[in-house]
Amino acid sequence: MIHVQKHSECKLGKAVKLIFQITQHERDKELLNLIILYFNCGTLKTDNHCKVLTVTKFEDVYSIIIPFFQKYPLQGVKQFNFIDFIKAAELIKDKAHLTHEGLEKILFIKSGMNSGRDYSSHSD
Repeated sequence: MIHVQKHSECKLGKAVKLIFQITQHERDKELLNLIILYFNCGTLKTDNHCKVLTVTKFEDVYSIIIPFFQKYPLQGVKQFNFIDFIKAAELIKDKAHLTHEGLEKILFIKSGMNSGRDYSSHSD
């Protein structure tokens, strides 16, 4: 996901963060721990009866998570969101998120992901 929030210490008043998450039932805690070991990054937290693996460090998302899913592509409509996720990552890598124009590009990308996407134009 692309997370944008108000942040008074940021020049533009907003902070941008890429977040990779996998949520599973608490019975699958060991699976998520194995994924953390495999990627050598991420944290595991509990949310109700779910376990949530989260990777927020940009370097880990950019150099570990993205290359993995480029090598082993997601199937179905999640692939479209992943392609947008990469576009946002490239903007952040190039520090474009620190400019008004770059931030607007990221907000536009974010607005078209998940429930904001028109899936009728895509065929699977």
